[in-house]
Amino acid sequence: LLSVLIVGETFQLYQGVALALVLGGISLAEYSGRKMAI
Repeated sequence: LLSVLIVGETFQLYQGVALALVLGGISLAEYSGRKMAI
């Protein structure tokens, strides 16, 4: 995403997939962390 904004590269499908995987992993870790704290 930063390469698109800063360097001006075109957005590719693999960048979208990687972004979705990273955000999905973060949200999964946050959700399971909150669930275990309760």
